[in-house]
Amino acid sequence: MTFVTLEGPDGAGKSTLSVGIKRELESMGFSVVALREPGSTPVGERVRAILLDPAVGALDPMTEALLFSACRSELVRTAIRPALAAGSIVLLDRYFDSTMAYQGAGGGADPGALEALALAATGGLIPDLTLVVDVSPNVSARRRLTSPDRMEAKDHAYRARVRESFLSLPNRRPGRAIVLNGESDREALVAESVAEIIKRIPRVIP
Repeated sequence: MTFVTLEGPDGAGKSTLSVGIKRELESMGFSVVALREPGSTPVGERVRAILLDPAVGALDPMTEALLFSACRSELVRTAIRPALAAGSIVLLDRYFDSTMAYQGAGGGADPGALEALALAATGGLIPDLTLVVDVSPNVSARRRLTSPDRMEAKDHAYRARVRESFLSLPNRRPGRAIVLNGESDREALVAESVAEIIKRIPRVIP
């Protein structure tokens, strides 16, 4: 039915927001499937453990992108497309915009190569709506885990480039991406998100 992605820097509160959106939409009678990337498939969860394990150490940005894309391909094929075909709203915590932000803007991988990889991995599946949840660097740092995973442990300059990439999404993807204030009241943030999603739900003509 409608494909919605949630993006933003670490500590923005995407996972919590996804729970609230799902609950509200289900109360309105919609079928909602909430997923995360990487993850939500057996392969995805195993690769997620590798990507986030501090013991893995530094990886080339393209190596990271390939691992994320492998998870993405499996997720699209086995979960996202079937859910959309069944008439559900799909809420996905991170998608290829995260690859463009983290491995591209943050890590310096070639944007053209990353876009080609995203197209191949997803079969061209583009979200109907991307909610970019933004918070200040101070709030992001406060919300991150006390024992950061491998991606969260990146330096300040890296995280600043990532955030800037997310904030530029509405200009680069007009009509699809909007920025939300992740520091606003949680109920208000859920209500704003749900209102934007409702706008994208196809109307059934009798």
